[in-house]
Amino acid sequence: MERLAGEILAAGATGIVALGTTGEPATLDEAEKRAIIEVCARACGGADGGAPLLVGAGSNNTRATADSLRALAHWPEISAALVPVPPFTRPSEAGVIAHFAAVTEASPVPVIVYHIPYRTGRALSAPTLAAIAALPG
Repeated sequence: MERLAGEILAAGATGIVALGTTGEPATLDEAEKRAIIEVCARACGGADGGAPLLVGAGSNNTRATADSLRALAHWPEISAALVPVPPFTRPSEAGVIAHFAAVTEASPVPVIVYHIPYRTGRALSAPTLAAIAALPG
């Protein structure tokens, strides 16, 4: 992983997204996820002048997502978190706004809404996305 992260940045990537939804993050345990974040944080060299590091965090469980985000405070190198719309449970758009209000409040880094309706089963309207964008964080 260390070699791959270094090669990606050396080849011209301007940052890394770790633990996104494409790949095997869903099959990793917490220790494996922490190890990946550690490697990518070292490779990116920190938020001050280093390459941006975005880390995927989130599930259909608001409390678990908030806990995952709080844990990111351990790595000051993380620039932002990539959080999907809650998959499978398909909350209403008001429920999605409430979810993001709770998780952005808990997050030590900015949250990027990962809007992938094909995977989550929930498409969001422009007004809902605007309401989420207006949340602090």
